[in-house]
Amino acid sequence: MLLVLLFHLSLLVLARGQQITQQKYFACSQRESVNTTLLDVPVTRRMQCMAKCLEHSQCKSGHFCQGEDDTNVCSLGSDWPLGDCDVLPANEKCSSFKIANPCENGGTLNPEGYSCACTEHRYDTFCQRYRYDCTELGNPGSNVMAIQPKNYHTALLVVCQQQQNSLVGYFTGQIAPGDLNKTYEQYKVNFVVGVSSWMGLETMHALTRQGEYRLTIKLNLFTGLQVVYDDFNVSSEAEGYSFNYSTFREDLSNYADGFAAIPSIGSGSLVGLPFSTFDKDPYGCAARYGAGWWYDANCGPVLAYDPAFKRARWPDTSSTVRNAPTFIFSFKLMRYY
Repeated sequence: MLLVLLFHLSLLVLARGQQITQQKYFACSQRESVNTTLLDVPVTRRMQCMAKCLEHSQCKSGHFCQGEDDTNVCSLGSDWPLGDCDVLPANEKCSSFKIANPCENGGTLNPEGYSCACTEHRYDTFCQRYRYDCTELGNPGSNVMAIQPKNYHTALLVVCQQQQNSLVGYFTGQIAPGDLNKTYEQYKVNFVVGVSSWMGLETMHALTRQGEYRLTIKLNLFTGLQVVYDDFNVSSEAEGYSFNYSTFREDLSNYADGFAAIPSIGSGSLVGLPFSTFDKDPYGCAARYGAGWWYDANCGPVLAYDPAFKRARWPDTSSTVRNAPTFIFSFKLMRYY
């Protein structure tokens, strides 16, 4: 039976790859370090306990205890203890083990043996994930970085830059005139047409739910005309990808707040309204203008781009709307402090 267990253990070692180079057992008599328990599993032998750890992708260490009533407990942990022992139950015969090299995704154990040196795009204690955003980048300067927001299904390439002694991330969608008439699914995920791209409403939602982001809408990349909103966030698909924001940055904007209600020009607030496209169009506005956007029931006068006139329509003051020439419309999200 022992030979069979050793054989299965060797197969598991190969399955986990270079992460598993050896196993260390320690006789433990005191509590020396914290081990976050993933789960307890029933086993009869210590070797089985270690094999269960190798089967579990998040297991870094564990312990096997024999109780006075002859019951065996195998606890698997997601931490890698700094000392020789895990947190062990009192008055029981226990032994501890941990993965010799806990680093994942090409990471290597640092010489002191207590932390991992990660590859450029990986992060955290065991290099187990991408950075959530640029705020987790340690070095200054400008870097193209792979990030993956919390609970998001894929990694994204973004530009991380240092501004005012803080690292911020830029997530930019640049849309050329005429490329805004896309389906709901395309706006949800993303689309690219020539030099034009849209980052995707689902991406916006994943980013903005994990921190404070600034939205900058550049109505024309070459004229500097822009409007800026702080703490901008996009809701989930179930809520129609509506948006909210805390502050319109008049000091950084050339135009008035086009998202707010401005009765003098017939504009209602766009906050809380669902995103519309020609194939998911509660008010018929997206089909009318040939552009996906947040519309109210009046198909109000505020538009980032009107294909019929090849202009943006945005409030210039609290009582006037200006038709701004639009060459490339930019929708930029930036993490800020």
